[in-house]
Amino acid sequence: MPKISVIIPFYNVEKYLDRCLDSVRKQSLIDIEIICVDDCSPDNSYNIAKQHANEDNRIKIIRHLKNLGLGGARNTAINEASADYIASVDSDDYILPNMLERLWAETENGKYDIVCCGFNKVDKCGEILSSHCFKPQSITNKNNSIDIFATVNPAFWNKLWRRSLFIKNNIFFPEHLYFEDMPTTPCILANAHFVKIIDDILYNYSIRASSITSSFSSKHLLDYFKGFELLVGFLTKNKLASRYNKEFIAFVGTNMRFHSQKLLESNMNTEQKEQYLRQLLMLKIAFFEYFELLKSKQLDALSGLLESAKTKKDLM
Repeated sequence: MPKISVIIPFYNVEKYLDRCLDSVRKQSLIDIEIICVDDCSPDNSYNIAKQHANEDNRIKIIRHLKNLGLGGARNTAINEASADYIASVDSDDYILPNMLERLWAETENGKYDIVCCGFNKVDKCGEILSSHCFKPQSITNKNNSIDIFATVNPAFWNKLWRRSLFIKNNIFFPEHLYFEDMPTTPCILANAHFVKIIDDILYNYSIRASSITSSFSSKHLLDYFKGFELLVGFLTKNKLASRYNKEFIAFVGTNMRFHSQKLLESNMNTEQKEQYLRQLLMLKIAFFEYFELLKSKQLDALSGLLESAKTKKDLM
C-alpha cells in the first residue's frame, strides 16, 4: 500500500498538466500513487496524462462520463484512493520535490490527521509573486476546542489529509460549486483530533487571469452563499451552531471582504462593480436573516418566507 494517494483532477489544462505531473512524479517520496481524474476535458489533457501513465506505473487515470466539476472529480479520487493519507495538487499548480516527504514525516507515524504547509503564489512563468507561510503549531482538537473556520486556510491543496476523515464522516466536496474548499474544510476540521502546521513553503499556486478567485458573475456570488448554507446545515445537524456562532459570522465576513477586494482590483468598470457589491450586500443581509431564523428555530417564519418566495416566482 502506498503511503500517500496524490489526487490530480484535470479539465482543459493542457498548457500546465505536464509541469504538474512532472513535479509529482519527481517527489523524493517514491511510495505514492497518483490518481488523475479526467473530468471530460475537451483538450489534449487526457493524452498528456496517458503519456505520463505509460512512463510511470504509479499513475492511474479515471475518466468521467459526465462533467462533475472540481469537487466531483476530487470525490471520485478520494473514493478510489488506497493510501491512508491523501494529498491534492491542482492541475495548473506544481509542488517542490520534497513536499510529500516533509508532510509525511510530520504526521509522526500517523499521529496527525492533517498537516498544513506554506505556499508561493507564482505567475505563468513561475516567478514568485508572494510567499505565504504559517506559524508552526501542533494543535489538539478536544471537544470542539479549535476554531474550525480559522485554524488553517481552507485550501485543499497545501495539506496532507487522513483519508478516513472524509470516508467515515461522509464529508465530500459539493459538485459544480465554485469555492468548493470553503464549505468542506471546516467540516473536516471539526472531525480531526490532531492538526500540525509547518512553516515550510512547499506548494506553488499559479495565479491566472481566469482563476476562480479572479472571476465574477452571478454564479460566483450565489455559490458563496450556497457554500455558507452547506456549512449552516453541517453546524445545525451536528449541534455546533451555538458553539461556532461568532466564528461562522466572522468567516462569512472574511470571505465577503476577500471577494470584494478582488472585485475592486479587477478590470470591471465602476458601474458594474457598484452593482455587484450592492447584490453582494443584499445577499449577505438576507442570508443572516435566514441564519438567525434557523438558530432560533423559527421554522414557521422561515416556511412563510419560502412560501412567499415561491408565490412570487409563480406570478412572474
